[in-house]
Amino acid sequence: MTRKWIAVALLCFALAWPAAANAGLITWELEGTLEQVAPYSLLDGFLAPNPEDIIPQLEAVGFRAGAYWRARVTFDSDTAVEPCPECVGYTEFNNATRSIEFMAGDFAASMPEGAVGDALILPFTNGSSGGVALVYFAPMESGSDTLFADSAQLVFAPIQASLFPTTTLPIEAPDPAALVAPTPGLYGTLLGTHFRLKGHGFVPGGNILVSPGLVAQSFAVDGRITSIVAVPEPAAFALVLVAAAAIASRRRSRALP
Repeated sequence: MTRKWIAVALLCFALAWPAAANAGLITWELEGTLEQVAPYSLLDGFLAPNPEDIIPQLEAVGFRAGAYWRARVTFDSDTAVEPCPECVGYTEFNNATRSIEFMAGDFAASMPEGAVGDALILPFTNGSSGGVALVYFAPMESGSDTLFADSAQLVFAPIQASLFPTTTLPIEAPDPAALVAPTPGLYGTLLGTHFRLKGHGFVPGGNILVSPGLVAQSFAVDGRITSIVAVPEPAAFALVLVAAAAIASRRRSRALP
């Protein structure tokens, strides 16, 4: 078999590779700083016994305002719009979110194996600006024995309304400078571009006579996104390597007498 046909065979193999079937997968790596770390009861105004008791547990793993965090999200940009008559004003992409990973301090969380999440494109307003925001969300789990991750949400709110399409998911990673910075809102909810991890731990019961044991206490960690970088998928690497091999083989064959 000549080098030319070997190169052709390698290219066909790469195109038939399972990874190539995931050509629509897009991965963005995110970095930033934590803006808010608080009991979720305080963020949403719910009552809970001794909610502040969860704070020392969060600080023990490195959750505190100003701390560095990083995350990675993978989504399928080929996901079609889900027909949804009741989805007035927003567009839904079911099962678009394939992976979310998060790390801050000594804490790490990711989507459970086999789980999928959704994506939304929905209108938003923030002061004098507005447009369509891109949202990815999914269930999460952690390896911690004391603090458990429940869900994650990524919000990208552009300054220019035309930054994101309204009927498809984007391919290019947005420039953080083109996104609305997060600002605290009612009950601490962040408005604008941010990453949110929700989870729970356990704190002493509110009444030692009535409820002396531990009770679940939810928390939320909100982060400012300062960096967004696109990461090539394995399929892209495979095609690049095959193309390079084909070019090298062709050059060598031309150099032969």
